[in-house]
Amino acid sequence: MYSSGHMTREEVEKQMRLFLTGGTPPLNPDGIRVSVHPRATGLRDRYWEIDESVAEYSPPGGWHYLLGAPPTITESCVIKHAPHYWISLGPGGRLLAPWGGPAVPYGS
Repeated sequence: MYSSGHMTREEVEKQMRLFLTGGTPPLNPDGIRVSVHPRATGLRDRYWEIDESVAEYSPPGGWHYLLGAPPTITESCVIKHAPHYWISLGPGGRLLAPWGGPAVPYGS
């Protein structure tokens, strides 16, 4: 929802945290770190307005040892931020003026 521009970064991070603590099995809130941010690893990421969501957590109760999983698991998702909408003002249908777009602009 952050990348769509309909929710703030803080709202999405809160929802991610609630999802991880309310799942089965529920995760310990002290072992969860979530981050939603613009992915700015290079000019391409900034040009295409790429966002990254990261969830890092510790599995509960030590069952990860039985599965051979690491004690801390990191999952991430990369997605393009919602674009602005444009209106045609020029001859031949040229797109000239931003008309609308995400409520939460890229990078905020």
